[in-house]
Amino acid sequence: MSTLRGKRILVTGPAGQIAFPLVQELSQHNEVWGIARFGDPATRERVDATGCITRVVDLTAPDWSGLPDRFDHVLHLAIYQSLDADYDYALSVNAEGTALLMHRFANSESLLIVSTAAVYDNNPDGAHRYLETDLLGDNRAPYSPTYGISKIAQEGVARGLARALGRTFVDTDRLVEAKTGRSVATIFADDGEAAFRALERDAVAEACALPDAVIATGGGALVDPENRRRLAAAGPIVCLTATPEEILRRVGRHETRPLLADLPSDEARLARIREMLAARAAAYGGATHVVDTTGCTPDQVVQRVRTVMEVR
Repeated sequence: MSTLRGKRILVTGPAGQIAFPLVQELSQHNEVWGIARFGDPATRERVDATGCITRVVDLTAPDWSGLPDRFDHVLHLAIYQSLDADYDYALSVNAEGTALLMHRFANSESLLIVSTAAVYDNNPDGAHRYLETDLLGDNRAPYSPTYGISKIAQEGVARGLARALGRTFVDTDRLVEAKTGRSVATIFADDGEAAFRALERDAVAEACALPDAVIATGGGALVDPENRRRLAAAGPIVCLTATPEEILRRVGRHETRPLLADLPSDEARLARIREMLAARAAAYGGATHVVDTTGCTPDQVVQRVRTVMEVR
């Protein structure tokens, strides 16, 4: 860090156990700004004492007006962690907040997003050292059940894009779950795929009735001709694609994926994914835009979608 001198640096969550020592060091030779909700005044005073310039910013509805227009470097370490199971709020802070931060300070020389080993599926070996090649998955950590990434990637992209465009976001799976009071996986298990598709068709119709909305659907929704007609009439359809291997890696815990839950191995799941992609190819081919997301972060996908739609 001694090579960073005379820079303007933004640190989110500056009072955190990882961020605070960085703020202490960086503030000695740089102009460091720190943003957080700062619910505890004493915590903010502690950060102020390092020479860091603090501002109150809530990433669920950020007001950037008290910050400079540009930073040389942005270090994003803020994160929402809780014992409760408020997935909506966790997504709003961790996923949407990250997208909004990156969008606002895209003019920075660098932007570092600090992740966590909690994004990986549980390894039965308690001494396992996680690597970036480990499978992602909903690890349902008891200290923070919302830390799992099942749908965080998709919702982070969709919500981030919706917020960046100032539009309403709606997820058809969420509409089905809200209407029935059951998870998609439970509906598949108890009533079968046909029953779910009927509910999904109603959810697509409801979503398409919303003006200027960004709509996220499940992968099988476009197979239904009525869904395709409604979605095409509502606006451009963006199909997010990836290689079968990438999809398998993202799936994580297969038990939560109804069409893969009965398969005994990764090899069998990979074969099923290839079969589904082949069966859906014609439906996906009718999309207005096709975006390859292989190897991309959610924020990179947002940028790709904005590019193909020529959003400025």
